Amino acid sequence: MEPAENGVADVPETLRLQVDEVVGHLVSLRGGGHFLSSRDGRLLVRWLDSGVSVAVIAVALDRVAQRRRQRRSRTPLSLDACRGEVKKLEKERAIRVVAAPAVPAVVTLERATDPEGEALSALDALFAGPRSEEDPSALADAAMAVVRRFQERIWEASAQVRTALLAEAEAELQDMKALLEGDDWSRTVEEVARDRLRRRYPRLSASAVWDRLVAP
Repeated sequence: MEPAENGVADVPETLRLQVDEVVGHLVSLRGGGHFLSSRDGRLLVRWLDSGVSVAVIAVALDRVAQRRRQRRSRTPLSLDACRGEVKKLEKERAIRVVAAPAVPAVVTLERATDPEGEALSALDALFAGPRSEEDPSALADAAMAVVRRFQERIWEASAQVRTALLAEAEAELQDMKALLEGDDWSRTVEEVARDRLRRRYPRLSASAVWDRLVAP
């Protein structure tokens, strides 16, 4: 098997789209390039091959990212740091609603002039769509894809907003600057800036979607 474009080697063809979704979600949280370390790459393939869903991994990343923000972590966000959260989510609660992925909803979002409204409408359409018992993780993965595409779009939408968020992040992290150099400083600043932007849209996070998906 050839390496995937995201740098994860030896990915079975059946898992490539799932790998791309997870890598995309990770990048939406931390910034940087669309690639994984060899350690994270092996872990991701092992998770997916054993049946761990994209949705579970996305929510685990969200939860770990939130904790990192509170601790002001200086290490890069990684899949390896999410091992415990993935195990917890796998045991937590069963997904109670299922449906086939709604591709038209994702296409609509990508063309939207109102990304937030269209993303929320896309999620509503998914939850109201036809149910299928064939793939119980399909709805969850499709919903996470809507969230990821929304987060990518709002980050890329305005250079002016991005610049302001990065400046705010730099000011917030100023007391840590002496502890970080070069790429580490830039990476940490971008991760905080992306978090600041995501917090403006609390209903469009992996964690918020997960809460809609699972039984109370």
